[in-house]
Amino acid sequence: MADAIGATGTVQTGNQRKTKSAPEL
Repeated sequence: MADAIGATGTVQTGNQRKTKSAPEL
């Protein structure tokens, strides 16, 4: 989770990215 948040920069984006398949990578 920390990785996703750090990569995206926001908890919301990180959570969505984890749920989806990183559409905004």
